[in-house]
Amino acid sequence: MLSGQTPIDTSIAQGKRMFGIFASRAEFERELIRERTVAGLDSARARGRRATMTPAKIRPAQAATGQPGIVVADLCSELTSLRTITESSFVDGASD
Repeated sequence: MLSGQTPIDTSIAQGKRMFGIFASRAEFERELIRERTVAGLDSARARGRRATMTPAKIRPAQAATGQPGIVVADLCSELTSLRTITESSFVDGASD
């Protein structure tokens, strides 16, 4: 495995340790993003603001994103906003 210009040999202990550190850092960053997103959504709810996208609108949007020729920006403008789609479906895990 190569990281930039420096090779990391994952067959030895030092390489496995470095790979573990990178994986741990990535997991930490992902959880931090999730916590901040949830805190932001909770704050918005406390101020009386609600997400405008319903699951009935989110599911067709998710299905359309995988189709060739679909421009995500156009899809988002048609369905209100990218931020709402992202927060409601992908961050909160409702993409199933």
